[in-house]
Amino acid sequence: MKRVVSFILSIAFLFLILQISTSCQKTDYKQQINPLLDKYLEAWNTGNFEELDAITSSEFELRMNP
Repeated sequence: MKRVVSFILSIAFLFLILQISTSCQKTDYKQQINPLLDKYLEAWNTGNFEELDAITSSEFELRMNP
């Protein structure tokens, strides 16, 4: 019985370490989205809408909640 409890506690501890190690990584979305946003705004401001196809995805769907 003690071996089973010890095994379960060991597995729980490993999952805790895994969760902590993966949740501490921060993703800087600002660096990823700013170049795309600049291209998007440039396309709208210049009226060159063909460039929007290169920036946006055909699977994009705008959903707005009331």
